Amino acid sequence: MSKKVKIIGAIVILLAFLFPLIYSLFFSKKTSSPRDNSAPQPRIESYDPPFTKEGELEILDGTSGDTIKSLSIEIADNEKEIMQGLMYRSAMLDSVGMLFIFDEPNLHTFWMKNTKIPLDIIFIDDQQRIVTIKRNTTPYSEKEVPSEKEVLYVLEVNAGFSDKYGVKVGDLIRFKRDSNPL
Repeated sequence: MSKKVKIIGAIVILLAFLFPLIYSLFFSKKTSSPRDNSAPQPRIESYDPPFTKEGELEILDGTSGDTIKSLSIEIADNEKEIMQGLMYRSAMLDSVGMLFIFDEPNLHTFWMKNTKIPLDIIFIDDQQRIVTIKRNTTPYSEKEVPSEKEVLYVLEVNAGFSDKYGVKVGDLIRFKRDSNPL
């Protein structure tokens, strides 16, 4: 075979492989473009629930009874509110928290699914005594965070809160609901 025939054969084979690519770049219809807003977009959760003050809570030293820290609280006391918790919040002030109130003492397990901020989860028994503190829980984690003992209340605050204010097992809480929550 002549050199000329080999070169022409190689070009034909090369074009056969490149034709689909060339065709798609120059001749096929585009189904969507970056400017085409009709194309389905992935859903990005952008809901950031506002804080709603529903009461006040004091954390008291378990020995002296002195106030360690006072907080404005949201209260979660029904199934929907308990399931929602602090999900989707982008930030939370150090002066606020969420108090979960259950119908009766029991072992309770929490998780951090859809929770953007790290939390300290403080488990409190029916005598309003802190029995377990889970510090610096991991955002978005589905790992279980158990109470380890029967509790009636759970307080969620920013991660680092317990260390910053010296909150410990054996301390107490005292809370009151606002008479006219906003």
